[in-house]
Formats: sequence, C-alpha cells, structure tokens
Amino acid sequence: MAVSNVLKALALLPGFLLFPLLISGGIIGYMASRSLPSDAIVVAPDSTREGRWAQDLDYVVQVLTSRHADAFYVADEADWLAFAADIRENIATLTDEEITFRLMQLVGRVRDGHTGIALTGMWADLLENYNYPLKLAYFDDGLFVVQAAYEAQPAIGAALIAVNGVSVDEIVTQLDDTLYYDEGNPYGRQTSIEALFARPARLYLGGIVTDLAQATFTFLPDDGETFDLNLNTYDTIPGSDFRGYDRFPVPVYRTYESEDRAVWFVHLPDSDAVYLQYNDAQVDFFEFVTTATQALQTASQESADKFIIDVRNNRGGSDLPFLLFHYRLQQTSLYVYGIMSRYTFSSGFSVIADLTLSGATIVGQPAGTRPNFFGNVLTSALPNSGLTLVYPTTAGMKLEDYGDAPLFSPDISVPFTSTDFFAGRDPYLEAILNP
Repeated sequence: MAVSNVLKALALLPGFLLFPLLISGGIIGYMASRSLPSDAIVVAPDSTREGRWAQDLDYVVQVLTSRHADAFYVADEADWLAFAADIRENIATLTDEEITFRLMQLVGRVRDGHTGIALTGMWADLLENYNYPLKLAYFDDGLFVVQAAYEAQPAIGAALIAVNGVSVDEIVTQLDDTLYYDEGNPYGRQTSIEALFARPARLYLGGIVTDLAQATFTFLPDDGETFDLNLNTYDTIPGSDFRGYDRFPVPVYRTYESEDRAVWFVHLPDSDAVYLQYNDAQVDFFEFVTTATQALQTASQESADKFIIDVRNNRGGSDLPFLLFHYRLQQTSLYVYGIMSRYTFSSGFSVIADLTLSGATIVGQPAGTRPNFFGNVLTSALPNSGLTLVYPTTAGMKLEDYGDAPLFSPDISVPFTSTDFFAGRDPYLEAILNP
C-alpha cells in the first residue's frame, strides 16, 4: 500500500487509537532523519597555512559539486568554479578574514536558502558569539527595531538606516553574496538581512565594521529626526533584558512569544474559530500531536466552523508530525485557513503546501522559500578551519503546478507594516475573522 494511503487509513481511526500511532510514527520518522550517512571526509592537515586553506576550499567545492541536491540550479557552474579557482590562486595574499569572507561568497552564490556557511571552528569565539543588543524585523515599510536591550533601547520602534555611516541599502548590496536565500525570493532575502544586522560577524568580515566591540547605528523614528547610538556587542543577552514587546498591545499571535512556545492553541468564541499556532517543526512529536489533537477536539466541542493554522514563524524541521495530523483534519467539516509570512520556511512551508493541496485558504504574505525547495539538510565541518558547511541533499516537487517558481503567493494577500505591528494589530488574522 502506498505511504499516502497508509496515512489516510490511519487518519480514519478514532482519536484514541490514532494518537499512539501518530507518536510512534513520528519517532520513527525522527530517528530516520537522524540516521542519514555521515558526510565526513578525512583530510590530513597540510603543513602550511596556505595549504590548509586550500584543503578547506577544495572540500567545499567537492561537497557542493558532488553531494548537494543541485548546486547549479541557479549558479552558472563555470562561473562558480572560476570564482573558486580565483580564491585558491590568491590564498597566499589573503588574510584569514578575507578567505573566510570569500568562502561565504562562494557558498552564497549557490543562491539556495538551505545552503550556507556557519562561522564555527576558528571563528566561534571571535565572531559567532557576539551580538548587538537589538532585534530587528523587516516589514513592508522597512527594517525596524522591535526589541532592544541596554543602550539600544531608545531605538525601539525606529527604522535602521545605517551602520558606521554606510546606508543599510549599500551594506546589503556589498554583502549580498554572503546572504543565504532562494534566488528570486525577496522575502527570504529580507529575513537574511535581519540576521545580518543583529551581529557583527558578516559586517566585520565585509569591512563595514572594524571594531567587533562596538559600532555606530543610525535610526529614523516616527518624528523624522535621525539619531545615532553607539552599540556594544555582548556574548550573551538574557531574553529578560530585552524591552519592546511590553510597550505595545499584544495580539493573539504573540500571546506566548516571551515563552517561545513551539505549538499552542486557543478558542476564539466570538469568531467561531480555533486558532492553532505551530512555530517549530522540530518540536517534540508528543507535544505537537497532543496539542493539535486537543485543538481539533475543542473545535468539535465548541461547534467552531473555522480552524486556523498559523505557521508564520515556522522555519522548518520535520514534515511528519503535521502530515499525519493533516489527514485527520481532512476528515472534519471545518473550514481550514493557513497563515504564512516571510519567515515560513522549509518544513514550515510544507504545512502550507499540504493545506493548499487539500483546499484550505492561505492568508498572509509569500513564504521565504520557493515552493519546491531542496531538503534533507546535512552539515559538514571544514577539515581545518572548522567552519560548518550546510547543504541540502534532495529535491522535492510537492506543488508540481509551481515548478521552478521562486514565490508562493497566498490566496488572500495582506500587507503588514511597522505601524500594524507597533499598534498591536494582526492584519493576517483580521483578514480571516473580518473579511
């Protein structure tokens, strides 16, 4: 029997029988995903600095050309290999920082949201563990500070427009090769831009900041008068030290944000709806199945006619927990909605794809991934520097009608501005409850 038919058969079982099967199936799927073959390639370190960097470069080229799902889906192979050859030819004259930056550019030119380099190994302490005391969000009207700690608190609610006198737009242009996103998808690119300005690593390697300890940030508040703040970097910033969300009204979707809940639900009695928020597809299977099943039971008990699944902040993990629950959901007469945003990525988007195929109405903005993305991600540590190479190994085609399209647009497209956010509004949910 085909896998899909087996799942459909399971979904027809009564809830008390389906429950343990969902859990055991999820555990099996999780363990299978963790049993992928190791990608370790043993390399005896060269005796020279230049030789060791050459080995790391060759390692990147070897892995991406032989093990990536399709490293040249976007990039021109000849141009990409020429860029790699240029790095190799100039290793002796480049600093460690410059080589690292060019490796990030090389990997970034693959232009795939699941492909990148993490600054581990030799850079772990120097770069990876430093953070600016602010959290940014990209809205339709720009890049804004939504939370901040310490000396950055006066910037809450303001737009970021420059760092060390260099405009945000110019910085993004200069460092674009080091950002990891799907080609042609501006929403995925915007989430990468948020990360770019939250830490000094790429800014330092790209020459925007020269002092890892501090930088000057320029902000534009509502009153139109720009101001500068000298922001220090911190190894660890406790979540309780951030301010911002406590200053603005809290809409439903941010109810448990400070607790970082992976999955939760609430009955909205005035709207005859049950709202299920699913934030992390790496959540424990038992937790997801328990919560989702309770949400479905509540919809039945309260005679709700709408079931809303919000994956606006779900950036991926495993497909299996939702896949099994979805077959159960399809047996109901509920009108199902899915909410997505630019942060919906990887297996988070798989939820949207499954809902689409079953006729649900999708609301929000395009996801930060192309509809038919590469998956089954592996990681490999470069043999000498210890930088981590991340890359997908398989291609999928869940939404065949979309083919190679870079964007998946919702059925109901809804703008989301900084004004909406700071006013505590949720345009996505409003579009469902108050059409």
